[in-house]
Amino acid sequence: MLLQKIWSFVTFSLMMLNLQTQGIEEPCLLAISVHRHTKFHTFEGKSSTLNCPVNYCINKGTPIVSWCKQEGKTCSSLENKAEANITWTPYNETFGNASFTIPSVNISDNGSYACKAQQAGQTAKSHYIQLLVSEKQGTHTTTSQSALSGGTTDSSDGNFWIENTWLLYVFIGLIVVVTAICFILCCSVKTWKAKKMSQDVQPKETKKVRTFKKVRIVIS
Repeated sequence: MLLQKIWSFVTFSLMMLNLQTQGIEEPCLLAISVHRHTKFHTFEGKSSTLNCPVNYCINKGTPIVSWCKQEGKTCSSLENKAEANITWTPYNETFGNASFTIPSVNISDNGSYACKAQQAGQTAKSHYIQLLVSEKQGTHTTTSQSALSGGTTDSSDGNFWIENTWLLYVFIGLIVVVTAICFILCCSVKTWKAKKMSQDVQPKETKKVRTFKKVRIVIS
């Protein structure tokens, strides 16, 4: 009888656990990884590619990604731009990149661009990517936008320390090491001075001098 009750309880618990598991779905959020104030420098006549890294939900289809260019207060779609190519590249089941390529950029292509992803009722929009086109190729360093971070490697950009985080860590590490060495030296000097002062203040040991008194003996 007891074994039957235990078996019934275990069966009921497993059944309830199965129902709860079927009703729970892992939360998923559609997101685009493009840094704020990203800039992309290029030169007239060159091919330029802007990247839109997308984190999307598994088993809900491929996200639909579109690009637009800011014109005043609106962002005009670039789907009908004949010379522009939009390519989707999946890296795994939840991450991919929608690249926007202009085979030969013109000065008129200067401006701010953004991408938008849609999947299963969710919509995500990126920060604007500023495309800067120069007329002539000089000594200025050409940069490329990273597909994973959405950043730029231009050293003249305000995000230099953000894109070269390792250099910032090395700089901070050197400061910490130098500060630690200075602190240790200061503590050593203070300890040495304190010992020297204590030795100078300590009274010197006085030497005991044994004196002999003369005794006069009178014999009568």
